Amino acid sequence: ESLLHLVQFGLVGLPIVGMLFLDVNAGLLLAAVVFILLHHAVAFVDVRYANSTRAVTPVEQMVHSFLELLPITAFLLIGALHFGQLAALFGGGAESAQWMPRPKPHPLPLWSSASVLTSAFVLNFLPYGEELVRCLRTARTV
Repeated sequence: ESLLHLVQFGLVGLPIVGMLFLDVNAGLLLAAVVFILLHHAVAFVDVRYANSTRAVTPVEQMVHSFLELLPITAFLLIGALHFGQLAALFGGGAESAQWMPRPKPHPLPLWSSASVLTSAFVLNFLPYGEELVRCLRTARTV
């Protein structure tokens, strides 16, 4: 189960890292949609697996629901900021869809990118890593 959490972290993290350093265009937005769909598929597998091995409480189900909505919310906010490329992704709007990755023309300040990456590491990766270590220790004793 903890491995599935790390997979979900990666599926959310990769598009975020892309959006930190790459120009947000139709190609990156499409990649984000694919990663969101994969994230949801893994979330389904995660909950199905958890339900087969233990009781999943209503609070845990609500937390999962909230965590499933965060990538969609982030996508919609980014899409609003880059609406021309979002519309172009679906064949609309005045802009032509840009598909190839390219660096941001005006990169974010280093402190900004470093803050996002450090926060993700400390608040997400480390707890998921700690969860994995706990699960591995428990598996050895069982």
